[in-house]
Amino acid sequence: TKCFAVDAIRSRTNAMVQNQDPLPLANVLDELQPWHEDADFYFLDAGPPLPGMQSAPYRGAAWYTRESFRYILECSRVFFGRVTKEHVVCVFRASEHAPADSLKRVYEKIEKAIDGALHSQMEEEEGLYKGNTRDSLNKDSIRDFKKLMMLSMQGGWLSKRANTWRVVNSTCTEDAPGIVHMTRKNEDGTLRLMSRSTSLSNRSMYLIGLMSLNKEHLMLAKLYREVMRHGIAPIGGCVDCLYYQATDLAIVRPIAESLKHQDGSNLALKKI
Repeated sequence: TKCFAVDAIRSRTNAMVQNQDPLPLANVLDELQPWHEDADFYFLDAGPPLPGMQSAPYRGAAWYTRESFRYILECSRVFFGRVTKEHVVCVFRASEHAPADSLKRVYEKIEKAIDGALHSQMEEEEGLYKGNTRDSLNKDSIRDFKKLMMLSMQGGWLSKRANTWRVVNSTCTEDAPGIVHMTRKNEDGTLRLMSRSTSLSNRSMYLIGLMSLNKEHLMLAKLYREVMRHGIAPIGGCVDCLYYQATDLAIVRPIAESLKHQDGSNLALKKI
């Protein structure tokens, strides 16, 4: 079946760049509460969701941001009916907060640093690598690499453990600096011996990562419902993309283009 994808543009990154809610700064003394009108996160348990994306962004018992929680109350239905405040098990509100746009300038600096470093490298390498000896840097590869770095950073925020890996290439496991947790065979016959250590810390970006993930789910839920108003359901999905039949392009594309962030930039983009 011929199809096309509608992609939530830079979903995790734009979730923070376009963020409108204060960022929670929690400490070990903050506690779960039975209820708070203006909590940062709500633990919802309204039972099983309906098939497909009918309940989106509700996906079952989990933590939801304030924005997602309010949207779920307004738009989502589950197997047993509408979601209400009665389905809130508990809430969490941090004792301190940072401005909503705190990460916007940080992201800009990170991307500027990556662009500066790789574009300089691209200029130095220009003309040095020909044929199949090495893929030279170009604007597309730099853009893709920058995207991968940002996604890796944001995905790491949701990790429950801070792991550090050490790698040794050898034919003998005794050369490894510690317990060998993973191995891979190298082309030269040696083994890549990977040892892992876990760091304990009282610092975490988990709450910010959870906000970013919730925002991504919310973007797709809004796209899904706007298109469903025309009786068109997606035929599949992958991460931050929904797939539709090619015959629905004329209807879906203007809907996707009409969805905007607060600054007027597009929320979603059609791509083949």
